[in-house]
Amino acid sequence: MKIRTMAASAALAIASVVGFHATPAFAACNVNVELHNRDTVDSTVDWSGSKVKIQGGWWNVIGSSSDTILAGDTNYYVVHTGFNCGADRRWQFEFHQGGNVQVIYEPSSTGWTNSQTIHIDTNFP
Repeated sequence: MKIRTMAASAALAIASVVGFHATPAFAACNVNVELHNRDTVDSTVDWSGSKVKIQGGWWNVIGSSSDTILAGDTNYYVVHTGFNCGADRRWQFEFHQGGNVQVIYEPSSTGWTNSQTIHIDTNFP
């Protein structure tokens, strides 16, 4: 009887380890990002200067390129992030217009959001 209990416990332990390795350690989330240029001059989003982080985590660069946002237009993107969609995140976007740089945080430089749609209005002073 004791051997059966030990064998069953060992099988359960092996199954839990196999199950753990079969499931990804971190789920991911696709987040819709809308960047609206409220100016009358084109702006550029610098993806290598734009970042996202989860609460308690480190900043992760969103991309390595840049995109132009025409004056008055809104560009739509899907950003693939680490961790699940319910994780609290802080976003940092870097915009360029002429020689000026603007950094905008969502929801703020100290806040967190788990929204799957991020809307940013850029408007250089």
